Amino acid sequence: MSAATTRQDFNSSRFFSGIARGIAGALLFALPMFMTMERWELGFHMDRSRLFLLLIVNIPLLSTPRETVR
Repeated sequence: MSAATTRQDFNSSRFFSGIARGIAGALLFALPMFMTMERWELGFHMDRSRLFLLLIVNIPLLSTPRETVR
């Protein structure tokens, strides 16, 4: 699949559909983890520098384009 090179090639409905699917998938897998007390306890007792490191490492993983993951 090639990247859109001009404004005419960009399909906004496909783009927003992909964004919606990504959000739905993230909620599907993240919400059960947020509901467990064990995760909350781990976050409260973990060192703040380790939590910050986890956040910094996860952001690039979440924003990696799909083509580079294959």
